[in-house]
Amino acid sequence: MRRYIEVVAPGMISWFKKYFIPHEHNEHKPHLLRTQVTVFILGIILFAELLFLIPTLNVFTKSDFFAAIFSIVLVDSTNSERQKVNEPTLKINPLLEEAARLKAEDMAKKEYFAHTSPEGISPWFWLKKVGYNYSRAGENLAVHFVDSQDVVNAWMKSPSHKANILNENYTEIGIATAKGIYKGSEGIFVVQFFGRPVSNIKLTPSSATATTQIVVTTQPSESKTLPAETSITQESDLAKTQQYSSFTQKVLTQPKTLIRNLLFAFMIVIDLALLLTVLIKREFQYSNLILNGLIMFVIMTSLVLLNQYITTIHSGIS
Repeated sequence: MRRYIEVVAPGMISWFKKYFIPHEHNEHKPHLLRTQVTVFILGIILFAELLFLIPTLNVFTKSDFFAAIFSIVLVDSTNSERQKVNEPTLKINPLLEEAARLKAEDMAKKEYFAHTSPEGISPWFWLKKVGYNYSRAGENLAVHFVDSQDVVNAWMKSPSHKANILNENYTEIGIATAKGIYKGSEGIFVVQFFGRPVSNIKLTPSSATATTQIVVTTQPSESKTLPAETSITQESDLAKTQQYSSFTQKVLTQPKTLIRNLLFAFMIVIDLALLLTVLIKREFQYSNLILNGLIMFVIMTSLVLLNQYITTIHSGIS
């Protein structure tokens, strides 16, 4: 190991000096700021930006696979938020998934975005429709997001949505998406249902307080006897094989986060090269190198701002 370090370390130092530090062996022109390297870096950035625009322009969202992994990543992110406050994770229930799918498709078909439909249909209608008997339930909605982490971040910034995500009374979750038109533009409708199935002990009005709030609601009038393990242990095929989202899935469903981190990484590298170029060997200042660095920095900053604007201009939660 020591010999390996002795061999690799000088090579790394030599590479760093070649690309970042002006000295006589590179003609006082750090390779990182030379025109050829600048063009290469901008090529990488623009290619990555294109990959970001593909899901943003709803190419990937035409696939059922994309919709499935988008949902599973949201489940994973939701459970991560619960773990931060030492709340137990939520198990995926296929009935809640089906109810979420029906609600999402209804919003997409009728082009509305609200907990209650234009016909006055409440969220709990969909739970009853699929036969999910609950003691408590909640719903979060989102639309026009292309980055799964952005969805969870938006929910966590809202007190009522955050209360749903961290609610200790919920034990199960189901998320689904549907593609449709809202306010004149195509996007993804996201429905997140929370629930706690009715236990073997029948609820009474004194043990369950009715509320009209969307955060927590109860169903004492329809609290039929249903073994809790029936809905808790039953899981969809997707949930069995993908309890937690893989790195690949997160990359596919978090394009803005990925491209933003990539741009920031390049910006830090370029800043370092510019700083060393200006401070070291001040008698050898090449304006074209500094200009190349500034051009790259400006383009990357512009892309960060553009991507933020594109992904938030129409997005919303409810």
